[in-house]
Amino acid sequence: MDDELWSADRQTERLRALRSEGTSVWRDSAAREVSARWLDPHDDLAGQFVAASRHQADGLAVAHRAQLEAEAQAQVAAARAGDTAAWLQELGDSAERAQAACAEADGAANRSSLATALARDETARARTILSSAR
Repeated sequence: MDDELWSADRQTERLRALRSEGTSVWRDSAAREVSARWLDPHDDLAGQFVAASRHQADGLAVAHRAQLEAEAQAQVAAARAGDTAAWLQELGDSAERAQAACAEADGAANRSSLATALARDETARARTILSSAR
């Protein structure tokens, strides 16, 4: 787009130069009326067109850079989301293993309590048998 703007700007300058050369030849009222009615407004519009087009091209360049930056940030976010999903999966697996270990420890504690109670009962029974044997 820069090439087109440069070309339009050069053409506008050439037309201005041509008009400038023509004013030295045509100085009558008809030439002034043609200039005032058609050529001057077109010259103004040409300058406005080039300026507006340059402004638009600058805006498009800024938007393109912002788009590229947003795409790069989206890629980073997607990678981090993948890392987070993997971490959450690992966390869930660890929680399941911890829960299973707690259940196993709870079962072992219950079996230990039962074994202790049985040992007490057997000890009491053995004492009773020893006492009656004496």
